[in-house]
Amino acid sequence: SHTGLPVATVAPEVLSRLAAAIRGRTRLRFAYPPTRGSARAGLPQRRVEPYRLVAADRGWYLSAFDLDRDDWRLFRLDRMTEVSASTFTYRARPDEPDPVARLGAIPAESYPYTVIIHIDAPLPELAKWFGPHSSRLRALDADTTELRTGTDRPDAVPGWLVDLPARFRVLGDEAVRQAFAQAADRLRAAAQG
Repeated sequence: SHTGLPVATVAPEVLSRLAAAIRGRTRLRFAYPPTRGSARAGLPQRRVEPYRLVAADRGWYLSAFDLDRDDWRLFRLDRMTEVSASTFTYRARPDEPDPVARLGAIPAESYPYTVIIHIDAPLPELAKWFGPHSSRLRALDADTTELRTGTDRPDAVPGWLVDLPARFRVLGDEAVRQAFAQAADRLRAAAQG
């Protein structure tokens, strides 16, 4: 992935507890708020069969089968509380979706900042470079591609694209443009010693 290190930090003991539950195919129970920032008290308990831990630009995610909703879900680890493993084990389900592909489907509008970049390269060439994140690309013409995505941290965006193999222009949003200007200033100062 070209999106840098996970942003949200998660306690190492929570990661190891989840990894152990995945290895042992043990069901998990935890509290999970319906939206970021909602009250933590009295949250409904989620019961899941955990499958994979995934690191992405927004933090760590757990890919799991939600027993109460009878469907696959992605849970942000930094929003999970009261995580406990049960004594119940489960048999692996054959229909696990690819969690990395599902992360790419999170709408850009759900992020506080919008990233809009025009790249001087054809879409098929860039699709290989962006991999699972190529759903964020669209061809403007035969030689120009638009990247439209979102971020929690504009200051992380220049690092995602520093080795992009084509010229590009940052159109938005203003916080992202400022982040590129500040990164350029830092790099210029570093090069001058």
